[in-house]
Amino acid sequence: MRIFKKNFAFLSGFLCGIVLLAGSSRAQGNLQDVVYLKNGSIIRGIIIEQVPGKSLKIETHDGSVFVYNMDEIEKMTRERPKRDLETTDDEGDEKQEHKSGYAGYATFGLNQVLSGYGASLISLHDVNGLHLSSSSTLGLGLGIEFATAVTLIPIWLDFHTSFGSSDVRPSLWGRLGFIESSGYSAATGVLIGAGSGMNVRVSKGLDLILDAGFVDYSGDVALELMFGIAF
Repeated sequence: MRIFKKNFAFLSGFLCGIVLLAGSSRAQGNLQDVVYLKNGSIIRGIIIEQVPGKSLKIETHDGSVFVYNMDEIEKMTRERPKRDLETTDDEGDEKQEHKSGYAGYATFGLNQVLSGYGASLISLHDVNGLHLSSSSTLGLGLGIEFATAVTLIPIWLDFHTSFGSSDVRPSLWGRLGFIESSGYSAATGVLIGAGSGMNVRVSKGLDLILDAGFVDYSGDVALELMFGIAF
């Protein structure tokens, strides 16, 4: 009986040890690498390469790979994953942040008409729409463009997208709509425009934008330079 009790106690302790070890191993297996950047971003994934004192590579859950210099990094830890984890924490608006809902931007600029009446127009544009993704928006634009004795009122469907996830990102834009002219009737009609530019992140949810491109006012082509904010 004593032997049975000893064996039972030993077996019970052994099984408890296995359960605890398995639980510990599982918990360790669920941990992920977390990199805290000095700019406030939080990157979660698996560190796949590290050069001591120089740089590291981290792969996020969606397969994206990012490279950071060590002087960009505040600290590195291993943590349990968050439920419904995006590539970045909500508090870090860098790297692949998911956006949805309202999107808009307002710009001020100069349109130099290269044909037809050849005017230099001062432009004020406002676009309101929705985020299609973290980097693309679709909206409705309304503006006023004016010069001496000429006023244009454009209304258009606007598409804007940027590339990459750094603070300075190249972008493309396009628009299709209608323009009403006062003082130069030939410009009234279909409006088509396209170009490229640069988005510069100022803070979470706020970018400076610098765009350039060409706009066709029913046959009169203008070079457009615009500066503004996206929010």
